[in-house]
Amino acid sequence: MLVIKPNFVLIGAVLVVFSTLPAAAVEQPFAWQFPLIQEPDSAVVRLSLTPTIVASLHRYDGRDWQIVDAGGRSVPAARLSANRLTEQSVQDVALHFEQTLVDSVQPVSAPLVLNLDQDQARLTIRAPQAATPPDDGQLLFEALIAAPSGPEPAGGRRLIMDFQASQRLELDCRLRDAADNRPASWRFPLSQIGDSRPRRYRGRAELAEPAEAWHLACYGQHIPDDFVLVEARLEHEQQIDHRRRAQITPALVAMEEDGSSLTFTLEGPQLVETLQVTSDQPNLLSQLRVQSRSADDATWQDRGELTLSTMQPDERPELQLDRPVRDRYWRLLASPALPAAPDMEVSVIVEEIAFLAQGTPPWTLLAGSRHPGQAQLDEQLLGDLVGRQGPAWAWPRVIAGERAESAGEGVLAIPAEPVPWERYLLWTILILGSGLVIGLGWRLLRPT
Repeated sequence: MLVIKPNFVLIGAVLVVFSTLPAAAVEQPFAWQFPLIQEPDSAVVRLSLTPTIVASLHRYDGRDWQIVDAGGRSVPAARLSANRLTEQSVQDVALHFEQTLVDSVQPVSAPLVLNLDQDQARLTIRAPQAATPPDDGQLLFEALIAAPSGPEPAGGRRLIMDFQASQRLELDCRLRDAADNRPASWRFPLSQIGDSRPRRYRGRAELAEPAEAWHLACYGQHIPDDFVLVEARLEHEQQIDHRRRAQITPALVAMEEDGSSLTFTLEGPQLVETLQVTSDQPNLLSQLRVQSRSADDATWQDRGELTLSTMQPDERPELQLDRPVRDRYWRLLASPALPAAPDMEVSVIVEEIAFLAQGTPPWTLLAGSRHPGQAQLDEQLLGDLVGRQGPAWAWPRVIAGERAESAGEGVLAIPAEPVPWERYLLWTILILGSGLVIGLGWRLLRPT
């Protein structure tokens, strides 16, 4: 008779249990580390991801970085979006103007004239013929408002006009380019501001086209004798991008023998904004089709076209991408083919990250991994930080020191498929157990 010793059964059960336990969590390794050489004096700080830091990133999306304190503990951090680093600015420019009340009894008078000194020259602007008044009113007030001299900054423009009068107003005001005799382009009411005496009124007009001066005409049935235009100003809405830019010269990887295709690479997932291509070959003229991709096995994506020419001195063709692209691999398709490889320079956006100064200083930036970093701040928490600490573009900045090795480049290699020892052990136990059951059955069924 077969006797099963309890010790063997217990050992087998223990082996089965241990073979099914999950492996212990392993801390995520990073290839490189950058010490932060300045200790932050704020609860939240910024760090610029310079081209050197980005060149140390391994993933195509550039998310393989992490901030840790002196004890190696991860601290909450996040990459700041373009909106977080854009300042909304409003600039006011005071404007010169001339004004007149129109006599309701004798409305025909000398045309309004505005004399200005601009660019060391005397400029005279005359009001155009007043537009046909509305059926229920007559022309009561005119003004000429001069545009500011010099180039205007980019962005939205709004003309703000403040008036003063002792009585309540019911006027229909219209604005147009002073050089245009067509009907007014803008029509707006006058809104009372506050409860001061004399009363204050304001009119606003959104301007789409530039002008040398604007003609303002107000219509109605009655206007007080003390009605006056107190102030006119031009309001510019601007967006100031606080992100920095850096210039990178990529390395030429390959060029077809016939010069029809050239391939360049960038170190790391740099955020490319513009590309500039130049050549020292004389009398060169070629159409370049620019393509890029994030990985060797990815599909090439069209990014735009530019014309490479050396017909004129100092020509530097530049391609502004529709949107910044985080690709490593770039290709130029030339038609006609190029006799030699051109020089290529790219302008990249220097992104920034923000982190909470938690834990024990000094802090360290870890970079380069096959997996994204941890302890990321989400947009909701970033919005809360902005509410508490002010706009992100005003947060203090720390600087990263020289790169040093952390776990080394070996952690970036794709690991070999591990030997499934646990699976082998489990199957061995199952087979032995099955053999044991078969042996028991054979013993029981065998004739005595």
